[in-house]
Amino acid sequence: MENLTVNWLMSLIRPLSIENKLEIISKISHSLKGLYSSNAKKNKEKLLAELNGVWSKTDSGLVNEIYESRSISTRDINLD
Repeated sequence: MENLTVNWLMSLIRPLSIENKLEIISKISHSLKGLYSSNAKKNKEKLLAELNGVWSKTDSGLVNEIYESRSISTRDINLD
């Protein structure tokens, strides 16, 4: 079915001038970019909503272990 649709559209596009074909390509490209950026934004918002408050559900023992494993270095670092 999709192949028939593509063939039908190509039969309509084939006789058009190069300028008209380029305009069609531009509009299709713009449409696809709009769909992609819209979906990317929705996915990012969904991910942020899912991650909101994740650390608050963590066992306090794990949090303490992470804090205790951190160390402060007292050595001098020469960046020259």
